[in-house]
Amino acid sequence: MDLPIIEGSLVALAVLVGKAVRVDRPENTFVLRVVWAITQLLIFASLYIIRQRIAKADDKTVLEYQDKETRDKIRTTHHTYDNYKLEKLAKDQAIIVAITAFIHYQWGHLLILLLHAVLSASTIAQVPLFKIWILGKKPEGDLKRPWKGDAVEKDKVKLR
Repeated sequence: MDLPIIEGSLVALAVLVGKAVRVDRPENTFVLRVVWAITQLLIFASLYIIRQRIAKADDKTVLEYQDKETRDKIRTTHHTYDNYKLEKLAKDQAIIVAITAFIHYQWGHLLILLLHAVLSASTIAQVPLFKIWILGKKPEGDLKRPWKGDAVEKDKVKLR
């Protein structure tokens, strides 16, 4: 199934559940905050586990590919490439958490906590790093490095 279809279905389901449970009631605020916080903790814990597994594997397999934008040839290792992708994923997730927390704090929106909890968990589960290092899938096919659709900053992933 296509990722936009899955995420669209999850958003619709979260909105329906949110309306059925009446997330706008003040007595639901604490529960939604706890659910959101636990989801974010689990996501960052999974990123930490991925980091530990990458470090333990220390895969020095050389990865050579051509950058699609600049046509430069990039030479790196699986270890460096995975660490770069993990760092980028963690930064992106932290920014989204900060934005969500700000919107909730500033305007008191509760549904955004439910939506973000569902969507962030769904998104992380679709990331190649999660599939390889947490689910234990082989890096073959769509999971073969370099991953499709990735814009890579060549200075950060060059072989050291």
